[in-house]
Amino acid sequence: LHLHLHLHLHLHLHLHLHLHQLLRPTKLLLMP
Repeated sequence: LHLHLHLHLHLHLHLHLHLHQLLRPTKLLLMP
């Protein structure tokens, strides 16, 4: 159970990081 929670948290963090990386260039393109 603890391992599952850890995995879930890691995945969530990883996804959040990826979203940030994807949104950053878009922000730069939108804001000159």
